[in-house]
Amino acid sequence: MHCRTCGAALNPKAEICVSCGVRPLNGTNFYQECGAPTKENQEICTSCGSRLLNVNQGYVFGSSADLVYPA
Repeated sequence: MHCRTCGAALNPKAEICVSCGVRPLNGTNFYQECGAPTKENQEICTSCGSRLLNVNQGYVFGSSADLVYPA
């Protein structure tokens, strides 16, 4: 997992990024899985094609494909 604010690699269970001090899913600068740079309103990672997570959006995990869908 990567911090969405600074892009630092993190333990998947991390609640706060030790590099920048922000909750990992609160940012919009990097994709949480591959660490690729993202834009503020971006919903899909252009590097790997996965949906971005943001703690402020009500996302829940999908079933068979493990994709993320709006709640």
